[in-house]
Amino acid sequence: AGGDRGHQGFFRELRDELVEAVRVHTRYDTPVRDFKQDGETVRLTRREYYPENQPVPELDVPEVGEYLVEWFYDANARVRRVLEGVCAPIPPTEWVAWQQITGNIVYSWEFDILAAMDVAFCEETNKELDARRAAQAEEAERNAGKGK
Repeated sequence: AGGDRGHQGFFRELRDELVEAVRVHTRYDTPVRDFKQDGETVRLTRREYYPENQPVPELDVPEVGEYLVEWFYDANARVRRVLEGVCAPIPPTEWVAWQQITGNIVYSWEFDILAAMDVAFCEETNKELDARRAAQAEEAERNAGKGK
């Protein structure tokens, strides 16, 4: 029984590290702003758009969990995530379909980690979506004030 607790601790620690890696990647390395520059759309990440902000944490993915990060972003890319302005977690049926399509065998502890990573992704994405809506509302308010 003592050995099981050791494994549980390892998986819990791995989950926490991978969740943090997804948070950092989503928060700082996902494109958040589009600009027109020389007739082309330029997509900037938060890291590029806000360089004067506090130091950006390093993206730290434990080697033992790299395949889980790859799996997560592969599944993530195959699913429409934002509906009605809200990022929703990947439904279990989509995970099953992804598993069948890719042929990957996903153990229950791996699914628990993938699901936790997914929640972190949605939380960070929803923060950004809320910030965009607030910025758009402020801009609309400023523009309405100019028109009076």
